[in-house]
Amino acid sequence: MIPQAISYKDKSGFVVLENQSVYRYVLPVYARQYHHLMRTGLYADLVAKDLLIPHTTRELAEHEKPVYFQVLVPAFIPMVSFPYEWTPGQWKQVVLTALEINLISIRHGMILKDATPFNFTFHQGKCLLIDTLSFDFYHNGPWIAYRQFCESMFGPLSLIYYNSAEWAKLMMASVNGWDLSFIHHNLPLRSYFNLNVLLHIHWHSSYSNKGRGRDLQSKQASLSEQKLTALWSMFYKTVKGWNISRMAKHWSDYYETDIESSEYLDHKTVIITQLFSEIPCDTVIDLGANNGKFSLIAAAYSKNVIAIESDYACVEQCRATIERKGITNITTIVADITQPAPGVGWNNAERMSLLQRLRGNVVLALALIHHLCISKNIPMEFAAGLFHAVTEKYLVIEFVPRSDPKVKQMLANREDVFDDYNEADFVRKFSELFYLERTYTINSSSRKLFVWIRK
Repeated sequence: MIPQAISYKDKSGFVVLENQSVYRYVLPVYARQYHHLMRTGLYADLVAKDLLIPHTTRELAEHEKPVYFQVLVPAFIPMVSFPYEWTPGQWKQVVLTALEINLISIRHGMILKDATPFNFTFHQGKCLLIDTLSFDFYHNGPWIAYRQFCESMFGPLSLIYYNSAEWAKLMMASVNGWDLSFIHHNLPLRSYFNLNVLLHIHWHSSYSNKGRGRDLQSKQASLSEQKLTALWSMFYKTVKGWNISRMAKHWSDYYETDIESSEYLDHKTVIITQLFSEIPCDTVIDLGANNGKFSLIAAAYSKNVIAIESDYACVEQCRATIERKGITNITTIVADITQPAPGVGWNNAERMSLLQRLRGNVVLALALIHHLCISKNIPMEFAAGLFHAVTEKYLVIEFVPRSDPKVKQMLANREDVFDDYNEADFVRKFSELFYLERTYTINSSSRKLFVWIRK
């Protein structure tokens, strides 16, 4: 049994991964808090509201009983996403969820002792707290997670809101959030006109820098339930009112403006739909998912779909469609597959890399290979190796030839050094790692769909 680095700071328990199952070991020091969480109805209330991950318990083995209080078995989440893989809309949802949980918890005599966005993820269309041991007793006193909330949640969201969505990616470099002075200096002047940002970022930073204590918690010596509720409600109102959908559109209108013909798109849709009805699907990974058109098709035939796209506007559009249609088995990830998130944090193992988390029995790579090989200058065999590492069985890939208008456009203003970008070399290099099962020529185009099976 090897505790995961993800929980190395927690004195209440630790996480163990065994045979693709997650176990959270609870230490005796947390017994009173756990009993309170369960017996007061707080756990049941949060689970019913889809705010907290549900769990069952596993009976302790005889040798475990003297050491551990309880073993929790959280509900299985096929893909845990991290803050640097979220859209601005998801960031907003996480902060609101954390505040809502606190507002509910304090009525049951508890409070969240942590305020890190890494305690949250998205599952079945909901934002969930996944750290069941994050609750502690509430006593009249300071908000123990106040500074962490400002540095790791409210501050980063403020930078995203006032500057750009790209700020979320910087969480890869600082999994513990940013110093208040850093957030303060990188917010624009107009942020001073927001009372909560002024008080809890700018003034908080100034107060800390003048040697008046680490933060404002010394001023919170006795915060009653009423005062804390008012504080959280103010934060909630501010964040709820932020319109953070102001993002540049790059590929979000791709299917309306950049497709060669509707006949091409219609025929490709028919082929993909037929394929999913014929091959067994468990988890489908849609690389370069755009606005999720084909992820939505995959969702009708598979248990889980992981839609990966680098364009924030596309992912927000996909999420809006998912929410509107009530689809619960698609997980969206903001990522550039040529620069996937590495392992970060303690020993580079506190947060697993994207490729460590990414596994499916079907991988979709539609209209992607020319972007990898030409736009990103990735050798064909490297692309084949990536797909081979991610899929457990099937690879459905669309080859876009040099004669295609999009490829010609890519090569128009750069030196053409891509002599090996052709169908013959594509088939030869992919055949080293896959068996070719079948091919389709898509109507009204020179593009082909190849169905490969992993060797």
